[in-house]
This record gives sequence, C-alpha cells and structure tokens, in this order.
Amino acid sequence: TYRQASTGKRLITVLAGIIVNLLLAIVLIFAVLVFHGAVPAELTTSLSSVVPDSPAADAGLRVNDRIVSINGVPMKSWDAIGRAIRASDGRQLQIVVERGGSRLTLTPTPEREQGAPARIGVSPSYRTEHVGVLAAIPKSFTTAGSLVDNTVDSLGKVFSASGIERYGKTVTSAKGGFSDAERPRSVIGIVADGDSIVSGEWWILLFLLAAINVFVALFNLLPLPPLDGGHAAVAIYEGIASKVRGRRVRVDYQKLMPVAAVVVIVIVMFGLSTIYLDIRNL
Repeated sequence: TYRQASTGKRLITVLAGIIVNLLLAIVLIFAVLVFHGAVPAELTTSLSSVVPDSPAADAGLRVNDRIVSINGVPMKSWDAIGRAIRASDGRQLQIVVERGGSRLTLTPTPEREQGAPARIGVSPSYRTEHVGVLAAIPKSFTTAGSLVDNTVDSLGKVFSASGIERYGKTVTSAKGGFSDAERPRSVIGIVADGDSIVSGEWWILLFLLAAINVFVALFNLLPLPPLDGGHAAVAIYEGIASKVRGRRVRVDYQKLMPVAAVVVIVIVMFGLSTIYLDIRNL
C-alpha cells in the first residue's frame, strides 16, 4: 500500500499529477513554437483583435489596422498606445490608422470601469520568429520556466498580506483592488477569455491552456493537506524522521484533518469569490 512504500515511491505517486501538468504545459508550448513560432516580448502597433461591441469596434477599428497616431502624437510602440488611452481619462480620442495603404481617422471614446484604467477594447499583434523542431525543445523548457516564474510572482501578489487586503477590496468595492488584468480568474472567466479569442489566434488558446496547467501544478504543490504538496511534505517528513530515529515514523493523518478542513474552506471561498467577480465583470 501507499503507506508501506518507500519515501521515493510515495513521492512519485503523489507528485505524478503535478508532473503531468508540467509535461502538458511543455507539450503545448512546443506545439505553439513549432506550428506558430516564438513570440518575442516586443509588441507591434497593429491590432490582432477588436472586442465586439467595444468602443474600438463601434468607432470602426478592425483587425490588422496599424495605429499611426493618437491625438496627433505618433505612436511608436504599444506601450505608448496604452499610455495615451489611459491618459484620455474617458475622453474621445482621434486615432489615425493605416489600413490597406490608406490612412483613416477614427474617434473612439474609451470606456472606464470603476477602479480600472480607460480602454477601447483592442489587442496588439506580436512579432513571431520561426522556430525549428530541434530548437523548440530547449525553448519549450525555458518558456515553461518563465511561466513558472510569472505564476509564482502572481500567487505571491495575491496571497501576501497586502495582496489579500487588495483582493478583499476587489470583491467588496473594486476600489483600490486588483484590476481585471491582474485579478485571478475562475472557470467562468477563463471560458470568457477563451471565447473572445478569434479563430486565427489558436496559439493563444494553447498558450492559455499551458498557463492553466502550470498554475494547477504550482498551486497543488503547496505543502498543505489535502493538496498533493501536503502529502509530499508528510512523506518527506516521515522519511527524514525515520532515518533520524532509527525506526519507522508515521504521521497520524487524523491530526492533520483540521488543517485540511481549513485549506478546503479557503479554497472554496476563494473559488466562489473569483466566480462572483467574473460574473460581475461579465
């Protein structure tokens, strides 16, 4: 049985799910690199998507439009576009775009949700670089590593003392809390984000699935029962304690039940709150 197995075999058992999550993420990233290409951090000033019924769509912006200037100021980067839209404070913009060799002037009025910066509902296109099959193998691991770093950073921001305070404000008032881009998503939010991805951007969906697998793996790795990381922590403790004492040491799982109950309650409450935020946002 599991309890009678060696420490190594027990760790392989309890960490199998986490390992599969990480392997799935690497396979998905590999597929994106081979069939789509690498996506450098640099963004273009061309549009990859326009949200339906958004200020941008109502003003006539289309996919593949290249933003030339906003209010007479030339736009050389996507960061500059974002700053110009946020600085508008909800006032109408004059955006010059290049479409099919000609230039058009469009006038969207950014929408500004409570506690969120102004936006018009557009996303940038990315510069892609072709990646061969062999080169994609190590790059898949490095990209997955970057996802791990970003996920750990995001979890740290949410579950730190200041992060919990900000998350509470997000749930209760949306003032001083996390923005829609920063806050955690539930299944509802993930489906809504996936539904907004146009058919030509299939690779974003695969990358989203890879990010979800990384998040599930790292969250499940937390050393708290009843998560897999909690079982791994118990197995490691039992292995070390058995060697130190020279006899088999086994933890009484009944004593861990209160901790597991608290963890389950926190996870359920956190899950319900993210569902509430996604429904409120929709």
